[in-house]
Amino acid sequence: LHIGKRRKLRIHLIMSIAVNAISTAEVQKVHVVTGGHTGIGFELCKMLLKDGNVCLVLLFRLDSPNAAGAEELKTLAASSVNCSIETVNCDLSDSASIAEAAKDVLAKHPANITCLFNNAGYITRVDEKTKSGSSKMWHINTVAPYLLAHLLRAALKGGSVVNTSSGSIYGQGKKAGALNLSRD
Repeated sequence: LHIGKRRKLRIHLIMSIAVNAISTAEVQKVHVVTGGHTGIGFELCKMLLKDGNVCLVLLFRLDSPNAAGAEELKTLAASSVNCSIETVNCDLSDSASIAEAAKDVLAKHPANITCLFNNAGYITRVDEKTKSGSSKMWHINTVAPYLLAHLLRAALKGGSVVNTSSGSIYGQGKKAGALNLSRD
Protein backbone atom coordinates (compact mmCIF):
# COMPACT_ATOMS: atom_id res chain seq x y z
CA LEU A 1 0.00 0.00 0.00
CA HIS A 2 1.47 3.31 -1.08
CA ILE A 3 0.44 6.49 0.72
CA GLY A 4 1.58 9.78 -0.76
CA LYS A 5 3.42 12.42 1.26
CA ARG A 6 0.43 14.78 1.26
CA ARG A 7 -1.94 12.10 2.44
CA LYS A 8 0.52 11.04 5.17
CA LEU A 9 0.74 14.64 6.33
CA ARG A 10 -3.08 14.97 6.43
CA ILE A 11 -3.44 11.72 8.38
CA HIS A 12 -0.75 12.84 10.81
CA LEU A 13 -2.45 16.23 11.29
CA ILE A 14 -5.85 14.65 11.87
CA MET A 15 -4.38 12.20 14.40
CA SER A 16 -2.53 14.95 16.27
CA ILE A 17 -5.66 17.09 16.42
CA ALA A 18 -7.64 14.15 17.80
CA VAL A 19 -4.97 13.24 20.37
CA ASN A 20 -4.64 16.89 21.39
CA ALA A 21 -8.41 17.19 21.80
CA ILE A 22 -8.50 14.09 23.99
CA SER A 23 -5.53 15.12 26.12
CA THR A 24 -6.81 18.67 26.67
CA ALA A 25 -10.26 17.32 27.55
CA GLU A 26 -8.67 15.26 30.34
CA VAL A 27 -6.82 18.21 31.89
CA GLN A 28 -8.87 19.93 34.56
CA LYS A 29 -9.27 23.68 34.50
CA VAL A 30 -8.32 25.14 37.87
CA HIS A 31 -10.47 28.02 39.08
CA VAL A 32 -9.82 29.79 42.38
CA VAL A 33 -13.03 31.28 43.77
CA THR A 34 -13.49 33.56 46.79
CA GLY A 35 -16.97 33.43 48.28
CA GLY A 36 -17.86 30.33 46.28
CA HIS A 37 -19.63 28.71 49.21
CA THR A 38 -22.58 31.13 49.23
CA GLY A 39 -24.63 33.57 47.13
CA ILE A 40 -23.53 34.55 43.63
CA GLY A 41 -20.26 32.63 44.01
CA PHE A 42 -22.16 29.45 44.90
CA GLU A 43 -24.27 29.78 41.75
CA LEU A 44 -21.12 30.45 39.70
CA CYS A 45 -19.53 27.28 41.05
CA LYS A 46 -22.63 25.23 40.21
CA MET A 47 -22.45 26.53 36.62
CA LEU A 48 -18.74 25.70 36.36
CA LEU A 49 -19.37 22.17 37.67
CA LYS A 50 -22.08 21.59 35.03
CA ASP A 51 -19.45 22.17 32.32
CA GLY A 52 -17.32 19.46 33.94
CA ASN A 53 -13.58 18.97 33.84
CA VAL A 54 -12.84 21.52 36.56
CA CYS A 55 -11.09 21.80 39.90
CA LEU A 56 -12.62 24.55 42.02
CA VAL A 57 -10.43 25.90 44.80
CA LEU A 58 -12.71 27.69 47.25
CA LEU A 59 -11.14 30.31 49.52
CA PHE A 60 -13.22 31.18 52.58
CA ARG A 61 -13.19 31.05 56.37
CA LEU A 62 -13.77 27.37 57.08
CA ASP A 63 -15.55 28.34 60.32
CA SER A 64 -18.05 30.42 58.33
CA PRO A 65 -21.72 29.82 59.14
CA ASN A 66 -22.27 29.24 55.40
CA ALA A 67 -19.56 26.58 55.06
CA ALA A 68 -22.25 23.96 54.30
CA GLY A 69 -22.40 25.37 50.77
CA ALA A 70 -18.93 23.95 50.11
CA GLU A 71 -20.14 20.49 51.15
CA GLU A 72 -23.07 20.79 48.74
CA LEU A 73 -20.63 21.70 45.95
CA LYS A 74 -18.49 18.66 46.81
CA THR A 75 -21.58 16.48 46.36
CA LEU A 76 -22.30 18.11 42.99
CA ALA A 77 -18.66 17.67 41.93
CA ALA A 78 -18.80 13.95 42.75
CA SER A 79 -21.67 13.52 40.30
CA SER A 80 -20.03 15.66 37.58
CA VAL A 81 -17.46 14.60 34.98
CA ASN A 82 -13.83 14.98 36.16
CA CYS A 83 -14.63 17.60 38.81
CA SER A 84 -13.19 18.26 42.24
CA ILE A 85 -13.51 20.79 45.03
CA GLU A 86 -10.69 21.94 47.28
CA THR A 87 -11.29 24.21 50.26
CA VAL A 88 -8.63 26.55 51.63
CA ASN A 89 -9.05 28.50 54.84
CA CYS A 90 -8.80 32.22 54.11
CA ASP A 91 -9.95 35.26 56.07
CA LEU A 92 -10.14 37.97 53.42
CA SER A 93 -9.99 40.68 56.08
CA ASP A 94 -6.49 39.54 57.09
CA SER A 95 -3.52 40.00 54.71
CA ALA A 96 -1.50 37.30 56.49
CA SER A 97 -4.34 34.80 56.02
CA ILE A 98 -4.57 35.73 52.33
CA ALA A 99 -0.82 35.23 51.89
CA GLU A 100 -0.99 31.82 53.63
CA ALA A 101 -3.96 30.76 51.47
CA ALA A 102 -2.16 31.83 48.28
CA LYS A 103 0.89 29.83 49.40
CA ASP A 104 -1.34 26.74 49.91
CA VAL A 105 -2.94 27.19 46.47
CA LEU A 106 0.42 27.61 44.74
CA ALA A 107 1.78 24.49 46.45
CA LYS A 108 -0.91 22.41 44.70
CA HIS A 109 -1.29 24.47 41.52
CA PRO A 110 2.06 26.19 40.82
CA ALA A 111 1.50 27.03 37.16
CA ASN A 112 -1.97 26.19 35.95
CA ILE A 113 -4.67 28.45 37.40
CA THR A 114 -7.16 29.15 34.63
CA CYS A 115 -9.12 31.85 36.44
CA LEU A 116 -9.27 33.72 39.73
CA PHE A 117 -12.86 34.69 40.55
CA ASN A 118 -12.78 37.45 43.17
CA ASN A 119 -16.37 37.01 44.19
CA ALA A 120 -16.46 37.49 47.97
CA GLY A 121 -17.85 40.77 49.16
CA TYR A 122 -18.73 42.43 52.41
CA ILE A 123 -20.99 45.36 53.21
CA THR A 124 -22.04 46.94 56.47
CA ARG A 125 -23.12 50.32 57.84
CA VAL A 126 -20.88 49.86 60.90
CA ASP A 127 -17.23 50.85 60.49
CA GLU A 128 -15.64 47.53 61.49
CA LYS A 129 -11.85 47.33 61.62
CA THR A 130 -9.45 44.54 60.65
CA LYS A 131 -6.68 43.27 62.96
CA SER A 132 -4.38 45.85 61.38
CA GLY A 133 -6.86 48.68 61.99
CA SER A 134 -8.04 49.29 58.43
CA SER A 135 -11.68 49.22 57.31
CA LYS A 136 -12.85 45.60 57.10
CA MET A 137 -15.15 46.39 54.19
CA TRP A 138 -12.35 48.14 52.26
CA HIS A 139 -9.94 45.28 52.92
CA ILE A 140 -12.30 42.50 51.80
CA ASN A 141 -13.70 44.34 48.77
CA THR A 142 -10.56 46.10 47.53
CA VAL A 143 -7.31 44.96 49.12
CA ALA A 144 -8.03 41.20 49.11
CA PRO A 145 -8.79 40.90 45.37
CA TYR A 146 -5.66 42.88 44.48
CA LEU A 147 -3.48 40.92 46.90
CA LEU A 148 -4.75 37.54 45.65
CA ALA A 149 -4.20 38.48 42.01
CA HIS A 150 -0.71 39.70 42.86
CA LEU A 151 0.24 36.61 44.90
CA LEU A 152 -1.17 34.13 42.35
CA ARG A 153 0.16 35.96 39.27
CA ALA A 154 2.85 33.37 38.45
CA ALA A 155 0.26 30.57 38.28
CA LEU A 156 -2.19 32.80 36.39
CA LYS A 157 0.03 33.34 33.33
CA GLY A 158 -2.40 33.18 30.42
CA GLY A 159 -5.31 32.97 32.87
CA SER A 160 -7.97 35.49 33.80
CA VAL A 161 -9.03 37.50 36.84
CA VAL A 162 -12.76 38.17 37.20
CA ASN A 163 -14.02 40.61 39.85
CA THR A 164 -17.68 40.37 40.82
CA SER A 165 -19.92 42.84 42.63
CA SER A 166 -23.53 42.40 43.64
CA GLY A 167 -24.29 46.08 43.37
CA SER A 168 -25.62 46.20 46.94
CA ILE A 169 -23.09 48.96 47.61
CA TYR A 170 -25.45 51.44 45.92
CA GLY A 171 -28.27 50.80 48.38
CA GLN A 172 -26.21 51.69 51.46
CA GLY A 173 -25.73 55.42 50.92
CA LYS A 174 -22.63 57.36 51.88
CA LYS A 175 -21.45 54.85 54.48
CA ALA A 176 -20.74 52.10 51.94
CA GLY A 177 -17.43 50.96 50.42
CA ALA A 178 -15.87 53.24 47.85
CA LEU A 179 -18.61 55.83 48.45
CA ASN A 180 -17.17 56.43 51.93
CA LEU A 181 -14.05 58.21 50.71
CA SER A 182 -15.04 61.77 51.70
CA ARG A 183 -14.00 63.42 54.98
CA ASP A 184 -17.53 64.22 56.16
